[in-house]
Amino acid sequence: MNIFRRLTSTVTATVDQAVSQIENHDAVISAALKDARTSAAQARVQLRRVKKDGADLAQRCDILREDIARWAKRAKQSAREDEALALQCVARMQSAERELTRVEDAKKQHDAQRVNLEQAAQGIQKRIQDIEQQRHLLRTRQSSAQAQQLAARLDAPDHEGVDEVLARWESTILAKEDLPWRMDGADELDETFSQEEDEASLRQSLQNLLDDPEQ
Repeated sequence: MNIFRRLTSTVTATVDQAVSQIENHDAVISAALKDARTSAAQARVQLRRVKKDGADLAQRCDILREDIARWAKRAKQSAREDEALALQCVARMQSAERELTRVEDAKKQHDAQRVNLEQAAQGIQKRIQDIEQQRHLLRTRQSSAQAQQLAARLDAPDHEGVDEVLARWESTILAKEDLPWRMDGADELDETFSQEEDEASLRQSLQNLLDDPEQ
């Protein structure tokens, strides 16, 4: 059974639409891992069934060996007194021997299939581990690459007008930081001088009226 070829076709069918629009590597690998885990679970179930069948065949061989020994013993015991009965025992013994040969051949073939299935299951599990490890590594590398790319963009001269915006922002803050000093200090002093200057102007206007006899 070509498990990896089946995995490839299944994964392709599962994520074909997504990949045709945008290649999402993580999604493709996740789909492949999901299918691989399902196949691994099925392989384990099948392997347990095969091992049970092998145990049944082994048990059948043991029973047939016991039958062969028992019919051989009966044939010897009956040979002197009842040859016909002894021949029947021999026939039974030979029948058990033929059956044992058939079952042993079946067990050999079964054992070979079990070994192949065990290797396939182990191969699937190892492949899953390799994919998971490589995915973890690539995720880390991708995160690092994205961070480096973002840092490079932010370090670029006047990235998307960011430097200009920051300068305007800083100017606005500086203007607000200077405003309280101007309101509390310079404006109060200016108001004092303005009042004195206004009073002096008014007195001068009054004096001009008094000095002009025609008015």
